[in-house]
Amino acid sequence: MIQKLFLSDRLYLANVGATFMSQLFSALSVLYLTPRLFSALGQEEFALYGVILNAIVFGGIMDLGMNIGMLRRLIHEKEKTNALFSSLFITYSIFFLMLCLGTLILQILFPNIFSGIPPGYVYVLILLIIQNIIAALLDVMIQSSQKIFKAKIIRIIKTIAEFTCIILSLKSGSLERILLIMVVLNFLYIGSLYLYAYYEIHFKLSIANFNFQTLFAHVHYSFWYFLTTLSGVLVFNSQVFILNQFAGPALLAEFVVFTRFFEIIRTSVSNFTVVLFPAIVTQERDHDRRKVLSMFTSAFYRTAIILAIIFVILFVFGEDVFVFWTKKQVNFDSKLFILFLVFTILILFDNVSALFLSALKLNRLTTIVSIIQGLLVLVLTTLTVGQYGLVGVVLSSILALCMTSLLFNPIYLVKNLKSNTVG
Repeated sequence: MIQKLFLSDRLYLANVGATFMSQLFSALSVLYLTPRLFSALGQEEFALYGVILNAIVFGGIMDLGMNIGMLRRLIHEKEKTNALFSSLFITYSIFFLMLCLGTLILQILFPNIFSGIPPGYVYVLILLIIQNIIAALLDVMIQSSQKIFKAKIIRIIKTIAEFTCIILSLKSGSLERILLIMVVLNFLYIGSLYLYAYYEIHFKLSIANFNFQTLFAHVHYSFWYFLTTLSGVLVFNSQVFILNQFAGPALLAEFVVFTRFFEIIRTSVSNFTVVLFPAIVTQERDHDRRKVLSMFTSAFYRTAIILAIIFVILFVFGEDVFVFWTKKQVNFDSKLFILFLVFTILILFDNVSALFLSALKLNRLTTIVSIIQGLLVLVLTTLTVGQYGLVGVVLSSILALCMTSLLFNPIYLVKNLKSNTVG
C-alpha cells in the first residue's frame, strides 16, 4: 500500500523530491533567518519587512492569472508557445514601466500617499513583484515539460546564494541592503530559468511574436485563474494589511513570525500534490477521468498520512521548537500555536481538491466560494482583532475555511469526476 502510494512513478518522485528539497532549503533559510532578522532589523523594520513580503505575494495577482493559464495552454496548444510567451513577457515588461511611471506621478501629486513605506522602497517593491511574475512565467514553461525537478534545482542554488548574502549583511541591520540582495539575485535567477527553459522547449522571444489578439484571448482564458489567485491572497495575505492598519508593529511582527513558521509546513506538504498539475492536465486532455480520480484518491491518502504524522509531532514537540526558534523574542501563546496548527492542517486538506479543480479548469464555482471565504476572513478579522488580538485573527481564518472551501471543494470535485464529462 505504502509502496503503491509513494514509489510507483519515477518522474513524480523526481519532481516531488526536488520540490521538497527546494522547500527544505527555503524552510531552513526562513527558520534560521527570521529570528535573526527580527533582532537585527528591530520591531518596526521587521514589521515593514513582513508587509513588503506580503505585498510581493499580493502583487502576484497582477499577472491576471495568465501564468497558470499558460501552463494548461502549453500542454493543450504547444504550437502557440512563441506567441504566448512573447506576448506575456513583453506585456509584463511594459506593465513594469507603467507602474513605475504611475508611482512617480502619484508621489508628485500626493507626497504622503505611501505613508508607512519609505518612497524608495515602493519602486523596489514594484521591481520585486515583476521579477517574481516573470520568474513564475519561466517556471511554468519548464513545468509544461513535466521536468519540474530541474527548475527546482535552479531555485535551490538561488536560495543558498540569497541565504549566504543576507547572513553576511545582517550586521548592517539594513533592510535596504536585504532588498537589494533580493533584487540582484532575482535577476540572476530569472536569467538561469530563461536559459534552461529555452534549452528544454526551444521557444523564441521576439517582438514580432507579440500579438494583441493572442494576449486578449489569453486574458479571457485566464480570468477564473486570476480570481482564484485573488481569493488565495485574500485568505492568506490580507490579514497582514489589516493588522498594519489596526494594530501596532508589535502585534504585526508577532503575526509575521507565526505565519512564517507555519508557512514552511504548508508549502512543504503541498509539494506532494502541486507537482501533479501538469500530469492532471495531460490526463484531462486525453479524457482519462478514471486516471484523474485515481490520482486524486492517491494524493488525498498521501496527504492524510503525512498530515497525521505532522500534527502529532507538532502537537507534542512544536511549542518547544517554536520557543527555541524565536529565542523568546516573541510572546508565546500556547492557544495561538494550536490554532495556527489546526488552520494549517485544514488548509492542506483543502489544497488537494483545490489543486485538482484548478488543473481541470473546474474553478468557476470554487473560485466564487474562495472569494466568499476571503471576504469572510477580511470581515471577521476586522471585527475580532481589536478585542481578541491574534487569536481572533486565526479563528476568523478557521471559521471562514470551514464554512466554505473545506466542504465544497472535495464534494464538487468528486461529483464532476464521476459524471460523464470533465470541464
